[in-house]
Amino acid sequence: MTTDVVNTIVARCLLEPGYLERFERDPRAEVAHLDLDESARHELSSLDCRRVRRFGGFISKVQHNDLWDSFPYTRALLKLYGAELDTFAAYRGQHLELVRAGRPSRERRTKSFLS
Repeated sequence: MTTDVVNTIVARCLLEPGYLERFERDPRAEVAHLDLDESARHELSSLDCRRVRRFGGFISKVQHNDLWDSFPYTRALLKLYGAELDTFAAYRGQHLELVRAGRPSRERRTKSFLS
């Protein structure tokens, strides 16, 4: 399996939350059209979507580092309950929409995350 194909699939999963959901629902359908041998197609079909989703959550969390002083106890609770990455993974789609709409202010990013 070529690295380019894997990189493309993972990047698309990170940048298009809807694609990640489709991929997770039916990975074989998503890789069927790719120019891969059957072994590579099977390997890519077994991509761990939960890990990809959590990695996207980590990226979103890091992109919000400047906001943590606004609500430090929220962050502490998220960490305490081990919910940081899952919370940011769930928020990732909304965050991407906000960023694509323009450079959001700190206030707007804070309100978006807290809502």
